[in-house]
Amino acid sequence: MKGRYSKRSFLNLLLKKSIIPVLVAVMAHCLIYGAFVKYKLPFFHSNDSLLYLELKNELNQIDINNGFDTDRINDLFELYYPNSWDYGHTGLEKTALIIDCDTKEILASNDFTLPENELLREYKSNPESYLNKINQMDEICVSGFGMLEEKSIIGYNNYNLSDIFYVGGRGVRLMTVMRVRFYSYFLKYLLPADIVLAVCAIAATLVLAFEKNTKNIQDDYRRSIINSLSHDLKTPLTIISGSAESLKENVNPEKREFYENAIIENVKYTESIINDALELSKTEKGVLKPVFEKCEISEIIRDLCKKYEYTSSEKGISINVSGTAVLKCDRRLFSQMLENIISNAVKYSDQGGTVDISASMNSITVSNTFSGRIDTDIKKLTEPFVRGTKERSGRNGSGIGLAIAKNIADIHRYKICIDVKDKRFLVKIDF
Repeated sequence: MKGRYSKRSFLNLLLKKSIIPVLVAVMAHCLIYGAFVKYKLPFFHSNDSLLYLELKNELNQIDINNGFDTDRINDLFELYYPNSWDYGHTGLEKTALIIDCDTKEILASNDFTLPENELLREYKSNPESYLNKINQMDEICVSGFGMLEEKSIIGYNNYNLSDIFYVGGRGVRLMTVMRVRFYSYFLKYLLPADIVLAVCAIAATLVLAFEKNTKNIQDDYRRSIINSLSHDLKTPLTIISGSAESLKENVNPEKREFYENAIIENVKYTESIINDALELSKTEKGVLKPVFEKCEISEIIRDLCKKYEYTSSEKGISINVSGTAVLKCDRRLFSQMLENIISNAVKYSDQGGTVDISASMNSITVSNTFSGRIDTDIKKLTEPFVRGTKERSGRNGSGIGLAIAKNIADIHRYKICIDVKDKRFLVKIDF
């Protein structure tokens, strides 16, 4: 059933079948990223704004008479960053600063509570860049405080600047910065989603390609069976047609009996081919449902050998049976499998040769003397309509017997091995 579909053809089929799954994966990728940009970033922003207002209200409640207490302010930053500086989101960074209105000096920050804050370190190492942001926010100041958002392919920055309020009699402003690092967030959240999409696309591609490839192979196999069956039926039908015409036209009255026998013989042969083909079809499609029972194998073998006593004696063939075994199998199917193998052994054994049948708990071996030749690959002899030599075509056999035997073996989950060695043709059934 290999058909004409090689590895190269399968790879081409794989590429064709990958188009739809890949397109679906790309669309899903775009939807996930779109949802992230539309819903996730605004969530960060709104979350930041709420905490921003909470912190500002707390700062406004500081008792002016107690003066400017840096430790107290840093304690308040704990409200802004409870437990985790990124709220459990890799790639999300925040910082908060209290800046003198006049000097733009940093009076307090969250560096005591969160020393690992990379955003704060960047600010302290290069405060001019943030001072520029303060100036920009002053220009777009609305309702008392400014907000500035910067979006790019690789990041998202959000700056909030409060209006002036007083802590310990000192005019200060609260500045908060939130940054989303896309690449960090991508590695932890979006990359796994892409990996899942890629795996699903690959799995879908393989399933589609294997289904199509299997269908193609099955179509090739059916065509091969039909062609072989047509070829085998053509010869007997031609003989039947010619003999019938000769009888009708009374071409040679003296050969009437010859024509009648030819018709009968070829009708029987045609019927046997059709029956074998139907039996082959049953075993291939899984129509047969085996009924398993304990069977004495030597008993089945002896009953089968009795059928071929006359044929074997005519050719001077001796049949030797040895060993025994008890198996759980379908008696009828198992008998049919052995009969096909034994009948081939008797039919193609040399004149005056031997057929040896040995049984054990692990296997059954049927071998016969064979001094002829095999023109076909031995492994292909279990395929339908494959014969060892061209001389075996015609009424010597349909070439289906071993194929039926193999299918029955497959139903029982047995393995059939064929070999030719030391002038003996050997068929072994491993349980």
